[in-house]
Amino acid sequence: MTAINAIAGRHRDQCVAVFTHGGVIGQILSDATGSRPFAFLGADNGSISHLVVHGERWIVRRFNDTAHLHPGFTTAPEPVI
Repeated sequence: MTAINAIAGRHRDQCVAVFTHGGVIGQILSDATGSRPFAFLGADNGSISHLVVHGERWIVRRFNDTAHLHPGFTTAPEPVI
């Protein structure tokens, strides 16, 4: 939480990309939502999770979004056509 608040503090009103391990992503999103530990497991490599920091409030906009990846690069099922 300290790292996210520090990044947000240095980049107020900006969009920032952070690249990290899926375990870190899971912990941050769990903290943001107040969910139980390990609620956000299984982020695919290259997936996008979106966290909005507004003052003291953290808002999860998306988790494990792989729409930008070729289907061969994800464990998510292919969309129904």
